[in-house]
Amino acid sequence: MNEINISATLKKLMSSKKKLERDVQFFIDDALNINFDAEAILINNERIQAALECMTTAAHANIIEGPYDQQHYETIRKHLLYQNTENGDARIFWNYFSIECVNVRAEQKGRTKEYIYLHAIYNMLCNEVHFMSMESEAEDQLQVADLNSGKIVKIKPRGVNTRF
Repeated sequence: MNEINISATLKKLMSSKKKLERDVQFFIDDALNINFDAEAILINNERIQAALECMTTAAHANIIEGPYDQQHYETIRKHLLYQNTENGDARIFWNYFSIECVNVRAEQKGRTKEYIYLHAIYNMLCNEVHFMSMESEAEDQLQVADLNSGKIVKIKPRGVNTRF
């Protein structure tokens, strides 16, 4: 029931980057280590698979580090489990993605940028209701809570390169 398919493209990418291979396996093991009922396990597996496909597509297109624009969004959108089509969705998507990236980077020090991208997309898929209900202006700075310092900080949304 916990079968996750690794595409040939991802296998090739991992063979060229051993640290990425370790990070992808860590991500899969961590994401599968959740006690769900049978239906929820299937939904979680779909989210894992979709996140892997988004990351693989972005890595193959050499856009893991951006630019985070409408074209990048369109490149990965086919793999997302939900389809947003309204104007401005790409900017809101990338802002939320940057918030997820800064949190993953803070929690998982020393991971590859591909891992940060992968885990941030997975988190967004797990929180799609929250993301889809977000109303946001196109902002150059976002306020987020840094739970390590207990402060509200402003960040510039830069995807996998976003830092507190």
